[in-house]
Amino acid sequence: MKTTRDRDHDKVHDLLTVLMYDLLTVLMYDILTVLMYDILTVLMYDILTVLMYDLLTVLMYDILTVLMYDLLTVLMYDLLTVLMNYFIIA
Repeated sequence: MKTTRDRDHDKVHDLLTVLMYDLLTVLMYDILTVLMYDILTVLMYDILTVLMYDLLTVLMYDILTVLMYDLLTVLMYDLLTVLMNYFIIA
């Protein structure tokens, strides 16, 4: 048979377990939802904006300038040599 002290101890234990469970679930929910949402949105926004800006401006500029320069010089050289040979030979 339980004494009053044992019953009080059980009540305190039950109360503490419920409080700790509530505290842990609420805190973990807040951490996992709010903080992770903030972290993911801010980081993903920064990553996507900065990296995509760098990719679209710097890399595309480099690619386009090199490709266009190569394309124009080679094509114009080929075009001029073929045309000049055609007109000189003809």
